[in-house]
Amino acid sequence: MKIPYLKILLSLLVTAIIIISCVENHVMPVFNYGSIYVTSDPSGAQIIFNDENTGKVTPDSIIDISAGEYTIMLKLNAFKDTTFSVTVNQNSQTTEDIYLIETNPKAKIVITSNPSGAQIYLNDENTGKITPATFDNLERGNYTIKLKLALYDDAIEQIVVTKDQTVNKNISMAIAGSSGTLNVTSEPSGALISLNGENTGKLTPFTFKPLQPGDYSIGLSLLNYRDTLVTTTLNSGGSVTENIKLTLYEPRGSISLSSNPSGAEIFLDDSNTGLFTPAKINKIEAGNYSVKLSLTNYFDTTFSVIVIKDQNTSVPIVNLNEVPFTISLSSNPPIGGNTTGAGGYKNGENVTITAEPN
Repeated sequence: MKIPYLKILLSLLVTAIIIISCVENHVMPVFNYGSIYVTSDPSGAQIIFNDENTGKVTPDSIIDISAGEYTIMLKLNAFKDTTFSVTVNQNSQTTEDIYLIETNPKAKIVITSNPSGAQIYLNDENTGKITPATFDNLERGNYTIKLKLALYDDAIEQIVVTKDQTVNKNISMAIAGSSGTLNVTSEPSGALISLNGENTGKLTPFTFKPLQPGDYSIGLSLLNYRDTLVTTTLNSGGSVTENIKLTLYEPRGSISLSSNPSGAEIFLDDSNTGLFTPAKINKIEAGNYSVKLSLTNYFDTTFSVIVIKDQNTSVPIVNLNEVPFTISLSSNPPIGGNTTGAGGYKNGENVTITAEPN
């Protein structure tokens, strides 16, 4: 009687060995996938990947790509098609930031000076023109204007021109020897600098020279930091250094909420705030938020709230809808009598229940 059991056991053992052998000899495939993140200036360019339209526009990602070389074309109305090659490595993301060139640039710079007759250099190239003068059909971008005039210090201005924009620039020249130097640094560095409300296109640290003596308003802008504005005075022939410490941006937007009845738990974008109505949710970034109020014996109420940067959004009082209580009645035995009073009722409502035996 033991022999059949031994045969079964032996058969199972052989099967297990075969299965283990198969598993050990099986080679798992290696997936050499990577991704490409494509941005462009300006954004909104159509992304063509290896001659195939991805249906995506910049900025966007192309994912699950085998390692290798690929060709990407960006297409945007009023800009030249831009084609470039990219190498994708396994398990990594490649980022490409592309500056698009206009097909028909129409930007314009009109330069005047006081006094007039100054020789004009544009991006360090002698234009052969003297003030006043107009430069047409310019591409968007940063430009450096330098004016040279006998008996006056050279004047240098930094300007930023956007697509199809006309910029009028009047430059007052300083008598020789009276110009000054303005050094602008920041903590942290890399902040975009504006002078007297005009974007210079330059980042800290940067030295502006020569500058005409006078009062200057320096504006600094850096991602994740608060815009900062300081004023300084540049004396004739002097030099000023402004080291500006930037303040880390802390959102100041808020939402004020109340409900009827009060005491509802507040959820913001599905995250429990730990607050109960009435309450104020502070330190919120600008944007669109989903708010949910939850209270026992009441239906959850969800709505959207738009928060404006550094402002409080006050939500009108929210009336919560009560969940009705349901009473079910039965008799035992089922044919033993009649009952009344079953149905839905509000919290605190009086209920009359009757039972009449047959």
